[in-house]
Amino acid sequence: DQFTSGDRKEYAAKVNGETIPIGELNRSLENVKYQYQQQFGEMYSSLVQEDKLRQQVLDDLIQRAAEDHAVREEKLAVSDEQLRQLIQSQKMFQDKGIFSAQKYEKILGDNNFSRERFEAQQRQFMLRNQYEGLAGVTEIVTEKELKQLAGLETPLITYA
Repeated sequence: DQFTSGDRKEYAAKVNGETIPIGELNRSLENVKYQYQQQFGEMYSSLVQEDKLRQQVLDDLIQRAAEDHAVREEKLAVSDEQLRQLIQSQKMFQDKGIFSAQKYEKILGDNNFSRERFEAQQRQFMLRNQYEGLAGVTEIVTEKELKQLAGLETPLITYA
């Protein structure tokens, strides 16, 4: 549509005024496709409908963007100490039950992750969990929270 209409949009969707870049959608889609291809092998093409997969990946990105917006609105935070504890508790980074910095660096390197990128993703994951926990245990809901929850249910979405 971009080429025939003359409008060149550099985003896949807009959520609450923030864009999800097409590049981010394509990277996420390629990651999911790779995982499915590894899982299903030769059966991948007969089991996976790529147009539906693309929509599923986009829907997931939209949901994450809506949650990220709500996290910022609530001003939630994860301390460096909380992040450190999470990472050090993950068994894949431990050697004989104790965190190994060498193993941590090796695993990140083997998976093409910089420390900064991995830790930023872990922090964001923790923030989303914190928000979901907050939304799940709140018995008294303020008007602001109700509006935010409604925004998560039906975010302002504009597809490119």
